[in-house]
Amino acid sequence: MTRINLIGKVFGKLTVLSEEIRYTPYYAKHCLCRCECGKEKSIASTNLVRGTTSSCGEGKCKKRRQNLVDYTGQQFGRWLVLGEVEHEYRGRHWFCRCECGVEQPVQQSNLQSGQSSGCIKCHQKSRVGVPNVNARGPRPCVQREKNIRWKGGRQKAGSGYIRIYEVRPGDTERTRVLEHRWVMEMQLGRKLLKGENVHHINGVRDDNDPSNLELWVKAQPTGGRATDLVEYATTILNRYAPERLA
Repeated sequence: MTRINLIGKVFGKLTVLSEEIRYTPYYAKHCLCRCECGKEKSIASTNLVRGTTSSCGEGKCKKRRQNLVDYTGQQFGRWLVLGEVEHEYRGRHWFCRCECGVEQPVQQSNLQSGQSSGCIKCHQKSRVGVPNVNARGPRPCVQREKNIRWKGGRQKAGSGYIRIYEVRPGDTERTRVLEHRWVMEMQLGRKLLKGENVHHINGVRDDNDPSNLELWVKAQPTGGRATDLVEYATTILNRYAPERLA
């Protein structure tokens, strides 16, 4: 395949001075060109042939600069546009002043889309009190109650204890708590202190009747009192099967 000699040819405002091979992954051929403004720049030959690049792209040679919209004096949220400014990143940037007095360059696309409506401090102040829908953690109980699968929040844990959603003494919001501890706290009118725990008299962990709960200060021993178990069994037999006591 014969290579086309581009030296001396004109592409828009660019005149090719020489050719060189850039050792990129594709071994692209570049041409050293001189723009009408006098600036020299190395440009890929494919961009010249296809018409993608027709000027040095700087200063007075920037494309459509005279036809672009001027946003000077316009208001975007809290930003007041003072004028256009050169920036190292792509896209047009405008020098803006926030209502609080902060001045900084802002990208034009962020102004048009509303992504930037003021400085960071003003944005943070406007977000005070607004819940973060992306934040991790349990949802408020109001949302749980609206769920079709909501069953009151009472469920049995693998340990045999019952967990519920209730307001503990001294709190204002409902939280997950063990039912037997909550029943005892409601009887005491306060939260359980460190070292305090609740003992089930009959040894049944899901029987949280107040008469079946005792407040213990030290760690509970394993099992239950034999006298308590006999008394509980006798009460049940008298209630449901008195003939077995005969």
